[in-house]
Amino acid sequence: MHLYLTEFDILDAIYGIRCTVLNYIMHFFTLLGEGGVFWISLVIVLMIIPKTRRLGFCAAAALAAEALMVNVIIKPLVKRVRPCYANTKRVIDTIVKVPNDYSFPSGHAAASFAVSTVITRHNLKLGLLSLLTSALIGFSRLYFYVHYPTDVLTGTMIGVFTGIIMDKLIAHLLKRHDEKKQAALAEEPAESSEDTKEQEPATELAAQDE
Repeated sequence: MHLYLTEFDILDAIYGIRCTVLNYIMHFFTLLGEGGVFWISLVIVLMIIPKTRRLGFCAAAALAAEALMVNVIIKPLVKRVRPCYANTKRVIDTIVKVPNDYSFPSGHAAASFAVSTVITRHNLKLGLLSLLTSALIGFSRLYFYVHYPTDVLTGTMIGVFTGIIMDKLIAHLLKRHDEKKQAALAEEPAESSEDTKEQEPATELAAQDE
């Protein structure tokens, strides 16, 4: 008997609490994070509504950044086999379809927390709700034995990191865009007043000639 917990010990403990009700609940939450469809749909809605458009742009950037880090860089580099395949001591019934890609880190957790972090920075109440949803999505991946705890933990950290960084970056770029736009609008009245002053002498000369 070992004196420390392995990741398989944690997964086996979660596996042991399975029941029909939890299966349905966890299945619902794991489907929410499938392919990032729920979060992508939410981001699109936020971008359509004028009041939340800036929030939507920041969330979209965070989602794109985490997808690049997780799916393009880290997963192909680490190549971690999923626990349901790696555990040879017992037969694992995952219930849900096992993704074809690698295990580390969890894309479900990364996408969920990337968007949730951005939302929390703009709207605390909505953010807390989305963070709770993200946590349940992450736990569902452990529940179905398709991710290690460190997969979900690392995915969460990546999501929070990209959420904060991209939110600050996009907010800065949008602020600079607004400042340039305001400066351009401020120059227009000045130019029009100069044109008026130039026209006044010409009008006076025309009047004198008459």
